[in-house]
Amino acid sequence: MQEERCLNLGTDLDNKEDKVSTLYIFLNKNLKQLHELLFTYHYAKRESVADLVIVKESITFDTYNRGTFVIRYTIGLSNACADLHYESTDKMKISFAIEDQDLRIKGEYWPDEEPHEI
Repeated sequence: MQEERCLNLGTDLDNKEDKVSTLYIFLNKNLKQLHELLFTYHYAKRESVADLVIVKESITFDTYNRGTFVIRYTIGLSNACADLHYESTDKMKISFAIEDQDLRIKGEYWPDEEPHEI
């Protein structure tokens, strides 16, 4: 599985002097969409995703319109009936591509888990 989202930048980053800072601000304003992307990776295990932090120093441009960044977050699992509460931190490398005024973000590839034999 590999999740992808398209976000409208509302502006053209080619005209910006500091693309990294502009992208960092934009991503922080759109944490809800990033949360939705990350949540789809953890939904099957009934894990929650919280405390998203974009690592500004990780934002890199491989070409003039493509690159990657790292997002750190907390994974939680709670079950009141079983008296379980679990939290850990994780990170994911997100790739992005800027196409006109759209930002396409793509999460890591996670192979689908095969059904277990009984």
